[in-house]
Amino acid sequence: LNNELNNIINEFKILSSGSDKYLNNYKVNYENVDILTKYDISLSIQTLKEEKEILLEKKESIRFPVISSRPNAALLIGKNVKKLVAELGFIEDDNEAQILSWAASYHMDALVVADTQTGNELYKQNIKNWPMDQINKFYIEDRTRDHPVTRTRNTDEIKTRQLPFPSLDGYAGNPKYMVNLIQLEESEEYLRDSLFYSIYMKSILFDDMISATAYRKKLIELKKMPPTIYTRNGEKISMEGILNPNKTNRLPSKLPYVYGQLSPVSDKDIQLLDSDIELLEKIKPFIDRYKQLKDDLLNKKRYGETIDIVSKTNRLEILRKQLQDQGMVVSQYDC
Repeated sequence: LNNELNNIINEFKILSSGSDKYLNNYKVNYENVDILTKYDISLSIQTLKEEKEILLEKKESIRFPVISSRPNAALLIGKNVKKLVAELGFIEDDNEAQILSWAASYHMDALVVADTQTGNELYKQNIKNWPMDQINKFYIEDRTRDHPVTRTRNTDEIKTRQLPFPSLDGYAGNPKYMVNLIQLEESEEYLRDSLFYSIYMKSILFDDMISATAYRKKLIELKKMPPTIYTRNGEKISMEGILNPNKTNRLPSKLPYVYGQLSPVSDKDIQLLDSDIELLEKIKPFIDRYKQLKDDLLNKKRYGETIDIVSKTNRLEILRKQLQDQGMVVSQYDC
């Protein structure tokens, strides 16, 4: 028994190293053995495995970006070379993905690189690229001070995942700033202020031409410059306001590059479930043994059997002390 316990304790030391000592999904302190004995570990393992299957199905059902061609330099993706523009943005709605991809069609096949030096090297290889230090950035004009200054978004503004443009509330046609329809990984939210702002600026997406032209008319009356406007029906109104039904101003039937969907499931989600399953499978034999030992002692006490009780109690006490030495919380058991 001591050898078995020592092996289990060593496993617990490894599992708890660098962790918060909590199961990721169930938030149960796995150092408290008495709490764990109240759970059906087998059922918990099965439940977690079912949850993992559901997440994997969601992950596999996302729409991947359409990439008709990829420059050779894509093999160099790393410190100085990111990805194609088409691979950096994500859009949930299929139709909106088509519209925004069309609006960014000139940019979609550009390979985003870190700096001008890298860009010039790829340019010499006839590779279309976009250096980050060549991209216009979004700034907020702060008029709260005596002398207005420009600044980047602060922490709270970044958390909104939106550029703080004037409100579109009250306008018909479900208007949305196109740059704010782009979904980004949290670590790449800065691309909204740079790359995607440079592409879309204040372009707006409306449901139809009626609502789009009504909005333009209102801005003209207010002596404000209208942005480029698109509709969910695949139409475009340039900044000048020309209503051109020509096919060049309509969504093509097929686009060479289309944004994908941002997966609702991250690799970290899967890893956390795997971690919980592995942990529960490792501690299950120990918990079963611990429960059996307590049951044996209770049964012997209930029926007045004194044979071997002292030995069993001592073994349980040794177990409790060994676990407490490792920082695990085990409640006192009254034999």
